[in-house]
Amino acid sequence: MSIGLKNNMTPPEIFREKTTPANVMARLRLLRTRYVEGEMSAARFNAILEAFRFVDEVGHLWSPGAQSERWYRWDRAQWTPAEPPAALALADAKLADAGAWAESAQAESQAGPVCGNCRAP
Repeated sequence: MSIGLKNNMTPPEIFREKTTPANVMARLRLLRTRYVEGEMSAARFNAILEAFRFVDEVGHLWSPGAQSERWYRWDRAQWTPAEPPAALALADAKLADAGAWAESAQAESQAGPVCGNCRAP
């Protein structure tokens, strides 16, 4: 007997990796630099960017702008510029499946030491 659940539905209680908006932007800057310097194709950069989706404590979906470095919140119909909360969590397995978060962490570790507060080099 099927109860109509989709195979990709997230269980009601799971642990999600947490991060900060500053950490996300630092990783995005490093990935953008790799793209600009020819170390990554536009297709790969865009695939990673598409996976950069995060949720806040109340379930709003957030994503950073690739060029503007502005934050956008999904308002059920469109992305709206907004100030993100201090803590975000990975939105779903898509980011982990794409290897994007791991790849951005690798880029971050290869970039050398960063400021503990703002994540700047």
